Amino acid sequence: MGQAAENTEQRDEVVLSWVAHPARRAPGRTVFAIVIVLGMVVLTRIGLQSNLLALIALATLLVSTAPFFLPTRYTMTRRGMIQQRARVVRDRPWSTIRRVSAGPGAMLLSPYRVPSWLERHRGLIVMFDGAKRAEVLETARRLVADAAATAAVAKPAPQSIQPDLVAHTQRSGG
Repeated sequence: MGQAAENTEQRDEVVLSWVAHPARRAPGRTVFAIVIVLGMVVLTRIGLQSNLLALIALATLLVSTAPFFLPTRYTMTRRGMIQQRARVVRDRPWSTIRRVSAGPGAMLLSPYRVPSWLERHRGLIVMFDGAKRAEVLETARRLVADAAATAAVAKPAPQSIQPDLVAHTQRSGG
């Protein structure tokens, strides 16, 4: 148990951790967002004259603005990136990340080597809010490169199909 337990602990070692909470850091934008959400709910209630549709509009707007209003905890471990918001946890091992691309306020951990329209849905968007952008980017790129190097070493060399073909040909008399 000793070696396996040490290896698991090492792989789950926290490298970097921070909380992104844009609503707390930008109170003016928070007030503006609340006014917009409530305004849309009131307009839906008045325009469609339906409490049910107004509730559906409220729920839809709250879900879509959750990354702004709710705190999100990001944890980088040697094994992968973990994103926790409310009761939802998304975990991406570094071995599944093929590309790290960054913008001014966030980075995308993509499972694709080249840009794809699917990466926003299959990748993980990591906000820099509450962390040092350069440190997060450098750490993510290093951990992705380490995982790729480890995978390349652990991957067995492909076997040639030629010996099987020769053996089959010799057995069949051809």
